[in-house]
Amino acid sequence: MAVFLERKSRFHGRVRDGRRVRTVHIPNSGRLRELLFPGNRVGYLPRRADPGRRTQGTLLLARTPSGGWASVDARLPPRLLLEYLRRHGVSSWGRLRAWRLEPPIPLGDHRGRLDLWVETDGGVWWVETKSVTLVRDGVGYFPDAVTVRGRHHVEVLTAMRRTGYPVALVFVVQRSDARAADVDGRTDPALYEAVRAARAAGVPVWAFACRVTWRSIRIEREIPFRDS
Repeated sequence: MAVFLERKSRFHGRVRDGRRVRTVHIPNSGRLRELLFPGNRVGYLPRRADPGRRTQGTLLLARTPSGGWASVDARLPPRLLLEYLRRHGVSSWGRLRAWRLEPPIPLGDHRGRLDLWVETDGGVWWVETKSVTLVRDGVGYFPDAVTVRGRHHVEVLTAMRRTGYPVALVFVVQRSDARAADVDGRTDPALYEAVRAARAAGVPVWAFACRVTWRSIRIEREIPFRDS
């Protein structure tokens, strides 16, 4: 366990671990203001000393206002969803049969990649996941900063849906104190409208909350995605 000191840049911060001050990688481009503030307890994975590296570890966890832990690693949701599908499946999908990480977008006029291609008992799905760390009054909100990339992914899912591809948008709240999830239209109105358009076009949206401890993280349960 360490104490967070400061965020030096989008992907770098400093923590105090005992008497040592370390520069750590922050694997999340969000603001994380309610989690990464001076004095908050955090968890990080240290690296071996290497003169060629700018950081001495990777920040993974931060204490929430309710006293639990939140995962701040925005790279995890695709793998968390895969692990959940292996264990439980999703209501209209069934159990997982096969998958690919970061498949190319299959539309000729769109570049880039989505998070997942999965084959389940219910068929094949193209999936984009989003990491949620901000919770207010029991609702997990995405995003906590404007995300042009996130809006692009939602627009791609909408275009794919309109051309017949089975797609899904999944919000993964990486903490346990969320009872529902939503898009924060005050923070990113353009993304809010993009998600509304996606749902109107038939893109299914799911949300999940995680169980986060000092040693592990996994999706614990499905939660409602609010239609606000």
